[in-house]
Amino acid sequence: MWGSETPRSRMGLRTNAAPRRRQAMKILHGLGCWSPRIMYPHPSELVGDWNMEAKATVLAYLNREEFELGEEMGMFDNEFLPPGNMDFLGPTEYTDGVWHWENDLAVYVEQYSVTLPQEFVSHVLRSTLGPADEKIDFGEFKVCHAKWRRWSRNNRSNRLLAKCSYFLF
Repeated sequence: MWGSETPRSRMGLRTNAAPRRRQAMKILHGLGCWSPRIMYPHPSELVGDWNMEAKATVLAYLNREEFELGEEMGMFDNEFLPPGNMDFLGPTEYTDGVWHWENDLAVYVEQYSVTLPQEFVSHVLRSTLGPADEKIDFGEFKVCHAKWRRWSRNNRSNRLLAKCSYFLF
């Protein structure tokens, strides 16, 4: 009646097949987190000088369409404007499979010369990505802001908050 089948295999359980490997979740390095303020700097604390060629390359990279993960309806607070002045941008998330950022980061770099970690800038300048025809699927991932926290703590202009953030986070 059931032939050589076992009840386990009829129920859909794997019997003689190789065990499935669980896909490890990718960890991306987050860029441009601005709050809570004690933990992260205000973008104005990271304003600095840019090499114009490097800045243009980084901006083009930050805005690459194939890195766009998705857009949510709404607005974001422009940290440089008085409270209540909202930009109708986003938030849109981007990733290149190593780093993760939101669209406000490109605005801050372009309009206010907010600096970024040299590790990220070097990553962008070393990048050999050519034009892409379609979006890239990066699968499941988590974003870790540890590198951003460490870098921004060491580079923020408010040294008192930088010292406090060492003890709190």
